[in-house]
Amino acid sequence: MGNDNQKNTAEKLVISMRGVSKWFGSFQVLEDINLSVRQGDLWPVWLG
Repeated sequence: MGNDNQKNTAEKLVISMRGVSKWFGSFQVLEDINLSVRQGDLWPVWLG
């Protein structure tokens, strides 16, 4: 029973982006990016 609750939580979509593109002036930094983040996912953060 505990596994069902964990599975449902992990599958809950909290962020979804489809077809995202980003430009800075004439420089394209993203092209047609898709991203899905589900509750419980861990994402690293890069600082540079």
